[in-house]
Amino acid sequence: MYADDQEDKDEMEFEYKKVDKRAEAEATPPEQADGEAEAEEETAEAATDAQARAEPGEDSAAAEPQAQAEQAAAEAEAAEGLHLDIYQTLRLFVGMVSEQAWINLGLQLGPGEQETEVKLPEAKIAIDTLRFIRQQLDDDLEEAEKRELDNLVSTLQMNYIQRT
Repeated sequence: MYADDQEDKDEMEFEYKKVDKRAEAEATPPEQADGEAEAEEETAEAATDAQARAEPGEDSAAAEPQAQAEQAAAEAEAAEGLHLDIYQTLRLFVGMVSEQAWINLGLQLGPGEQETEVKLPEAKIAIDTLRFIRQQLDDDLEEAEKRELDNLVSTLQMNYIQRT
């Protein structure tokens, strides 16, 4: 049984590579280099925090360094910023525009407001924008998403009619 454990530890060995950052720094604009340095620092801090949280008496080889490296890489990628395609961006925009529609219909409080205010022309623009986005997203949406977005637009339209 001990031999099996030793084989598992040998398989979990992680190969570290030496990287010359000077060549990369010369090719990278200063603004981008600063962001990358911050991302690397955050990744290093996250790895240090993970080691600090490890149970006392735990063998460091059993801490799965490959999993930690993968997690660090994922965090570094997230720190670089999100790269959304147009469909993902429009999905985010749907949430923002629908919130504005509800606020302008006077059915939801706006941020920092004490009372609702009805602004029908602005609500109409928001609803029409949602209808247009729905048409643009048609090829990328699943059936459930289509129904959900159609229901949202219909509900907003009914509330608009009730307010007029």
